[in-house]
Amino acid sequence: MKKASVDYREGLIADLRNPVEAAAYINAAFEDGSQEMLLLALQDVAEAMEINKLENQAKLNEGRIDRPFSIEDSSILYRLSDLLQRVGLKLAVEAKSSIVA
Repeated sequence: MKKASVDYREGLIADLRNPVEAAAYINAAFEDGSQEMLLLALQDVAEAMEINKLENQAKLNEGRIDRPFSIEDSSILYRLSDLLQRVGLKLAVEAKSSIVA
């Protein structure tokens, strides 16, 4: 008999709707050191938080919020992270306490 399985992607997206989980996911990807991993994590969180739907509700310019993240967009994060690391600090993402239930 086959076991019922849940698509990992569905579970991931459901988990990332929680801001604390989303922050941990982004931080883990950032600490990995791979720009590609960070970009994928940001895209996953954007999907989970339904950024497209928020954009449509706010009637913002098309593509402004949900445009695909690119290496060029993220390079400043890595430069900032490198600078902070040299002075003994680190960049981190945290959930707003007012959002967490």
